[in-house]
Amino acid sequence: KIFWRPDSLGSARDEMLRSIVPCWERDGEAGGGSICPVVTEQRRPLFPSFSFRSPDLDMSVLGDVESRAQELWDRFQADRQTFGLQRAIHILDHVVAMPHVKNEQLLPFLFFRGDKAIENFQRVLSLVPRDAPGRRNTLELLGPCLKMRYNTTHSLDDVDRAIEIDTEALESWPGDATPPRDLINRLGELFRERYSKRRDVPDLDNAISHWDGLLSSLGDNDPLRVEVLFDLGSALFDRCERMGNAVDVEHAIGHLKEALSLERNDTRRPTILDKLANATFIRHMKSSHKGSDLDDAIHLHREALSFRSSGHRGRPTSLNNLAGALQVRYKTIGDMRDLNEAFQHVEEAVSLVNQDDP
Repeated sequence: KIFWRPDSLGSARDEMLRSIVPCWERDGEAGGGSICPVVTEQRRPLFPSFSFRSPDLDMSVLGDVESRAQELWDRFQADRQTFGLQRAIHILDHVVAMPHVKNEQLLPFLFFRGDKAIENFQRVLSLVPRDAPGRRNTLELLGPCLKMRYNTTHSLDDVDRAIEIDTEALESWPGDATPPRDLINRLGELFRERYSKRRDVPDLDNAISHWDGLLSSLGDNDPLRVEVLFDLGSALFDRCERMGNAVDVEHAIGHLKEALSLERNDTRRPTILDKLANATFIRHMKSSHKGSDLDDAIHLHREALSFRSSGHRGRPTSLNNLAGALQVRYKTIGDMRDLNEAFQHVEEAVSLVNQDDP
C-alpha cells in the first residue's frame, strides 16, 4: 500500500528501481484506512547513474543511498509512523544484498557514518516491536556496525552488544528457513574474540558450535569453506590446550589439513601451516604413542618458514616455533644437529625483534 511511483520508468533498470525506491500515496481510500502524508518534493530515482550489474561501487552512489535513507529517517522522527522507518530499512536491505557488494563496504554509509549509525539503529530497535517484520533487517545491519567499531576501539562492550544483537537476529529466523551464513560466521568470530579476552570456555564452545553447524552447508568450492575450516580448527586447538580433550586436537588436525589442501593463496598458507604444526606437536606431546607427529610438526614449521623470508613480520614467530620443536626432538633422540639448528633459529629470531617488543 505504501510505495513511490517515479515519474518515468521505462527501462529494465528502472523496473528494478521501482521495486526499491519508496514514496507515499494515500492509503485506505477504498477501505477507510488512515491517510499517509503525500510527498510533494521532486520524485527522483534513488540511483540516478548506477548500473546494478557493475562490480564497482561509486562512492557518490552510496552518498545518495545515505541521503535518501536520512530523509526517511527524518520523516519517521517527525511523525513516528513506522512505514517511513520500514521503507528506509527496505532500501538498505536491498542495497546490502546487491551483487559484488560486501556489507563492510556499505555499512559506514548507511543512515549516518560511524557511531551515529549505531546510535540510530539502536533507537530503531527500541521503537520497533520484537515481532515486527522489519526488526530482523535492522538487527542484521546493526551487528556488523558494532563489530566494525570494535575493530577500531577494541571495546568489549561492542562485542557483548553485537553478540546480543546477532543472536536475536539468528533466533528470529523461522525453523524451516536458512539464516545468512555471514550472520552465523560473524557470531562465531565474536564468541572467539570474546574468549580470547575473557577466557570464558562457554564462549569458545559457542564459537565452535556455530562454525561446526555452518561448515556442513559449505561446498568444497565455496570460498568461505577454507576460512571456516581454519577458524574451527583453531578454536578446537585452543579448547584442547585449555581442557586437554584429545578428541578436539584430532578434529582440529582434520579441519586444518583440509583447509591447507583447499587454500591456494600463498599469503594465507603459512598461517594454516603454523596452526597445523602446533596442533600436530600438541598431539605428539599428549600421546603415549609418539609415531611421526614430531617429525611432521618440524616439517610443517619448515614449510611455513619458507614463506616468510627476511623482513617478513611473521618470521621471528616461525623461527621460534621451529626451534622449539627441534629442541624437543633433540631431547628425544639426542641428535646434536637438531640442537645446533635450534640455537641458530633462536639467535636469528632475537636479532629480528626489537628490544622493547614483549
